Amino acid sequence: MKQTVIDLGNPVLLQEIIINILIRLPIKSLIRFQCGCKHWKNLFKTPSFIAEHLHHSAHQNSSLLFEDKDECGRLRLRLFDPGMQVLEFKNERFIGSVRRNWIVDSSNGLLCVIGKNHSIYLWNPAIRDVRRVPKAINWFENDDFYLGFGFSPIVNDYKIVKLYVSGADDDLVNLVEVYLLSTGSWYEVEFDDLDGVAISSNGFNINGNGAIFWSGLKLGVEEDASTYSEHLNGLAIYENKLAMLSHTLSDDLESSLVELWVMEEDTGTSRERWNWTIRYTSKPYLGLWLLPVTIWKNEIICDVTVLPEDITKTKAEVENAEQKIVMSNLTTNEFKMFAIRRAGGVGYGIFNYAESLVSVNNIQIE
Repeated sequence: MKQTVIDLGNPVLLQEIIINILIRLPIKSLIRFQCGCKHWKNLFKTPSFIAEHLHHSAHQNSSLLFEDKDECGRLRLRLFDPGMQVLEFKNERFIGSVRRNWIVDSSNGLLCVIGKNHSIYLWNPAIRDVRRVPKAINWFENDDFYLGFGFSPIVNDYKIVKLYVSGADDDLVNLVEVYLLSTGSWYEVEFDDLDGVAISSNGFNINGNGAIFWSGLKLGVEEDASTYSEHLNGLAIYENKLAMLSHTLSDDLESSLVELWVMEEDTGTSRERWNWTIRYTSKPYLGLWLLPVTIWKNEIICDVTVLPEDITKTKAEVENAEQKIVMSNLTTNEFKMFAIRRAGGVGYGIFNYAESLVSVNNIQIE
């Protein structure tokens, strides 16, 4: 019987299949691969690949970033990954050597960091990429201001927004400047809609849907307490809508609960186009005071501390309570507790974070 031999040669994967595999890999692997393949090194710098990798990372491998300080007051970061493991973050030299650094916000793998003398940095820790932001147009060392940071899909660029305030108790906005990453420069913007608006003392801000949000108050206007939470603890984005996270203590001060309020467009007869609607209330949590910070994977992430009236706790128990987080599931209403060792305890930032290849130095805008 005659046999036929077919020479298939070297099997070759289609470019689309290769890219589909590569966008699913962690940054650490991509950095290693680019050292041995010039084509891949160039591929990893293209805007289309960066965008595809970021989309997969944000939807499948998003993490929580915990801000902390070491014993010398220097910034220290920990990562809570999708596998519920706590990992140490390696700091760049500019981060690890300076005291009083803190994170403004996280967006698409980039961190906006403010440090000594109000210096501002943009940092992608995954690819170890750092840019020092130039001083603003109206920079003065003793200025009082609030910073916001985020990505604007309208202009396909990253922005830092700086709100200068009066410095008095009311914190009225008197000047606004915006920094564009693509141009590397600041410019002043009009802010007529902010006339008479005081930024709240906590300075909560969140970026989402191409906007940066702060909590504030229109002076001289009475607020209807029934339309919003009286115990605002943070702003968040939920189902692509602006949301507020709040906390309350029970009447007997033995338990606490968290609430989620969402800004909904009013379709009824109300004079207001937008209204706050309560979407979730947790069941009571005994023994600890839950302080909601952000939303991650259908969970409200809460810092915890002992209830204020509980003076029976020992110092060790109090410190131990401050080193945990509680997750409140928005679907099952169940709680989960995880230990996150943080020297600073309650009060430091918790941010949604996804690895990315976005560079802060070699800007490529499609």
